[in-house]
Amino acid sequence: MFKFLRSTIIYITALAVYFQGCGDANTSTSNITISGQAIDGYISNATVCIDFNENDTCDNSEISVKTDTDGNFVLIIPSFQTTKPIIVTGGIDTATNEKFEGVLKNIISIQENNNLNINITPLSTLSTNLFKEKLKTNSTFTMAQAKQIIARNLNLNISQIEADPMKDKHLFSTTQQIIQTVRILSKSIQNDESDIFKKQKAFNHIMEQITLSVNENTITRELNVSKVVEKLKTTEYNNKTMSIHQDIEDFTKGYILEIEAETENITDNKILSNLQNGFVKYLNDAKTKIDDNNYSGLSDILLDFKNEDISKILNEKNNNYKSNNNTIASDIDIAHKFGKATQGTDSTYRYYSPA
Repeated sequence: MFKFLRSTIIYITALAVYFQGCGDANTSTSNITISGQAIDGYISNATVCIDFNENDTCDNSEISVKTDTDGNFVLIIPSFQTTKPIIVTGGIDTATNEKFEGVLKNIISIQENNNLNINITPLSTLSTNLFKEKLKTNSTFTMAQAKQIIARNLNLNISQIEADPMKDKHLFSTTQQIIQTVRILSKSIQNDESDIFKKQKAFNHIMEQITLSVNENTITRELNVSKVVEKLKTTEYNNKTMSIHQDIEDFTKGYILEIEAETENITDNKILSNLQNGFVKYLNDAKTKIDDNNYSGLSDILLDFKNEDISKILNEKNNNYKSNNNTIASDIDIAHKFGKATQGTDSTYRYYSPA
């Protein structure tokens, strides 16, 4: 039986034999430890995996772990000399108590035994997308170059690309502009609330177009929504181009400007999660209007947002998704198995033992 783990960190140790049959991996007997956090707000009970086949999904055959209540994870893998994405799917955004229905990414380049610490955030996702896109035409392009471009064009320091956005209000503002834009515009291409994989695919598509628009951007702190929408309208998704109502575009522009304005008023980074939770009310109201084809009603929501007192936004309660320890425990997906390992649980930790 593998050793028991502390309650705050959940991980699985994979054996080198896992990589047999993965032709582009160079296996080794040594291990590499990758630790970090999954952050939109902090995402608890999310699946984190090495996306070895780069299909933006944590497949059963890929090494994976679950995050703890603060989004922390530790992933131990056999060392290999290649560059592969680490992705985050599922779980609960602890700032809003809503299910996280997107895909966040980061890239690591492992050349030797090492202990790596990374955050996986919307900005690391843009950097990963740009890195993969540039590699199609430039085999020497690096992840460091991708981070430099994203940081420069969003008026950030390169160190902020992998920093914790819940501890820096300017970084928080930028990441919220990105993630909230995705959530609004995704309603134009994906309305099936029951299909998580379609939601993740739509999330990925819009994030890719945001990446390309930021790559072409002049230096600015605000996301260029018009350029994002233009790319979405001219890029096929499921063999057709998107149609985005002008009122949705206008609402999105106004919404992210208000996000920046409200964030600027914050003097204590400790309440950024409260602010994010407050944003949810307006986002969900907007989604309802879009579902009802009541596009003109979006302007009323934006006006309410502009006129709302910041203290009320900070105290806004999200009633759309309530979670508690029992709900989360019953909703946990069993972590992907390795070999014949089985998972056991008690009230304080999870562990893996031979079948």
